[in-house]
Amino acid sequence: MSTIHQNLFEQFQSLKEFQILREDAPLAATIEEVKELNSYAEGKISFSLLFHIEDSDIQEQGIFEIAAEGVDAMSVFVVPTNQYDNKTQYEIIFN
Repeated sequence: MSTIHQNLFEQFQSLKEFQILREDAPLAATIEEVKELNSYAEGKISFSLLFHIEDSDIQEQGIFEIAAEGVDAMSVFVVPTNQYDNKTQYEIIFN
């Protein structure tokens, strides 16, 4: 398995939240699910990170910087997937 993705997978599994870093103020993101995906590359791990943000103004997909306790800040592609109540649900795929 890819050591980097394996470590990230395990770190996100142990977390309940992380931050979307923005110039004005970070947004708290609540993790809903960390799910391993089928990988067709031998020795590689792929996973999905499903999360939501309350009262979010991020409505479009794009590249955002995220950080969490024990996880170095990184730029990732974030896709909104659903809206319910006052929450917007998003997904990040690590491949």
